[in-house]
Amino acid sequence: MKKKDMKSALDKTSWTFEKISRLLASFSHKLNEKTYLLVPDLENRSPEHFYQYYGYTQSLEEMSCMKVLKDIFNNAARYLGFTVITSMREFKNDGEVFNLFGEELSYQEELHDVALAIPEVALPRTSSVDDYMKKPYFPVVFKDYTTDRGEDIYFIENAEQLKKIITVLELPESQKIRRKEDFIVQEYIGNFESVHSSVRVYVTCTGEEIASFFLVNQDETPQSNIKRDLYGVLFNPCEYLVDPASEHYLNSKNITSNVATGGKAIPLNSKLSMLSAEEKKMLIAHEFNIRPLSLPDSLASQAQQIAKHFGPKRGVVIGIDFIYSNQSKKWYYIEANSNPSASLFKMYYKLNELNSYDALAIMQLSALFGIVESKLKNEKEKVSKRSNNKK
Repeated sequence: MKKKDMKSALDKTSWTFEKISRLLASFSHKLNEKTYLLVPDLENRSPEHFYQYYGYTQSLEEMSCMKVLKDIFNNAARYLGFTVITSMREFKNDGEVFNLFGEELSYQEELHDVALAIPEVALPRTSSVDDYMKKPYFPVVFKDYTTDRGEDIYFIENAEQLKKIITVLELPESQKIRRKEDFIVQEYIGNFESVHSSVRVYVTCTGEEIASFFLVNQDETPQSNIKRDLYGVLFNPCEYLVDPASEHYLNSKNITSNVATGGKAIPLNSKLSMLSAEEKKMLIAHEFNIRPLSLPDSLASQAQQIAKHFGPKRGVVIGIDFIYSNQSKKWYYIEANSNPSASLFKMYYKLNELNSYDALAIMQLSALFGIVESKLKNEKEKVSKRSNNKK
């Protein structure tokens, strides 16, 4: 790296370095047991990996900045007692492994994870496309589990729309890239008329809550664009579904509450949220207490159990989504997102001066703090239990 690039990178990460230094100075706990942290060696990978993890292409200067930031992050992780590795080949089978970004799950693993069995967690009916077609029902949501930001989600209300989406998923170009296997089908959980809302909870993989939000969108304008495969190198046949000029055009209502698709995020934190009369009315309709405004205990408990169910395989930070049913008056678990975007985290902690990858590093490091505290707490409880058993 040239000195000029290094200086630019250091200038851009100086705030983050100071923030991390303050965090470490105020945190005296360190791991006692052998614990590995798998941090992929991103700077030696193709630009597609940067797009996958950060949502946009890195310039050379940004990549230089990323390397400096990664060094800072890795040193902080080692300070906390983690053994940082860049490949599972370095794992000695002598401890626990935490995967920073999470493992890449297969289609069957994704279906299995969505259908988890936890007594107090309500779930919508979920199946593969082929299983759904054996006995179709309406309305449902066809959802591409490989994408994020509310992309490639289709609300199917009738047989005509179903025929169109199945036709597209079975086109030769779709079969070539096994497009159907990217989709799962879920029972549609309705909110209120023309209101699409959800709750996003950021938790560590050991169950500690980091931040939570109420997301709401009242714009049902049909989806007009979708995420192409990385840079658009491969054509995504689902483009036909959102192109009004195509015979396969769905004209499907937008039912997402994601901020990236026009939704609004309300931090479930009374210190941050200055609520309008309309927002108060909306939250009360969803059975939130607004004085003080916070994540309901029932959802906090469910998020904790779901995170512990997945463990490290989903990454150190998990974004867990719930949807409220106005009919049954309860919340349904929808999905868990590995390596969620740091944009909402920035809002929750007022870190707007940070760029995307600085905020992501702070969010991930905050999760490592929570993991260390959780592991040390469990160790103390085990020691205490053994001591009581001896008495």
